[in-house]
Amino acid sequence: MIFPRIPERLLTTEDSYFEAAPDVREFAYDTFISGCGPLVNDDHEHLADADVLFVWSSVEFSSKGNNVVATCQLGEQTGGLGKKEFQEWQYRNLNGGMLPDFVVTLCAPFFTEADSVAVCAVIEHELHHTEQKKDKHGVPKRNQGKPVWGIKGHDVEVFIRDVERYGAYSPSLIRLKAALDSPPLINPSEAKVAVCGCGARI
Repeated sequence: MIFPRIPERLLTTEDSYFEAAPDVREFAYDTFISGCGPLVNDDHEHLADADVLFVWSSVEFSSKGNNVVATCQLGEQTGGLGKKEFQEWQYRNLNGGMLPDFVVTLCAPFFTEADSVAVCAVIEHELHHTEQKKDKHGVPKRNQGKPVWGIKGHDVEVFIRDVERYGAYSPSLIRLKAALDSPPLINPSEAKVAVCGCGARI
């Protein structure tokens, strides 16, 4: 399946604008989750029956001084003073009246310029943030017969899976690769002396 064309209105508006992207959802499921193509990834099998809402954004976000071109979060929200209810109402409006399990937001300006590797890598990166929580025995959790969903942070495992499939496709991963390929700045012998003056193993 070919990646959907981005609606022109997302690229011309001067205001922040969001709209549901059901064709991107179809692309993601067919390409990575439940299709039969070469990019299907067993990492995402827990999403086969999940309701993932994809949303286009006309703007990129910013976090700690970095541009953020996509996000993934739970459909079920937290927060007080009506924030939870308002956000969930918005998601339902974008999702045919149903509260989605996950919401993946994609920034249209980035995807307009991105090559095919970046498109696939970013979407899969967001999918890697999703999980079905597990109990202490490692069994997937369910509540009243339904999966208990969660969001994984930016742990090393997420980046390892990204790089295994797409290489160092982003500036941060390129810097990480360069750091891993370089000798450490701290000599192990210096660290031993700092921890234990005699250099003994501890």
